[in-house]
Amino acid sequence: MDEATINSGTAGSITLFVLMVAVSLLLWSFYRRYQKMQTRMNPEDNSNGSESESK
Repeated sequence: MDEATINSGTAGSITLFVLMVAVSLLLWSFYRRYQKMQTRMNPEDNSNGSESESK
């Protein structure tokens, strides 16, 4: 087999796609947890500002 013609193939492409989806879901989950933690630590800070405008 010639080393210059080696490619990842179908299995490698599927594996890479699954890993990208898994990392994306993990990052999304971590970001949601981070936002909840920030809200608990600073309850007076309202991210959307609707509460402060209605007063």
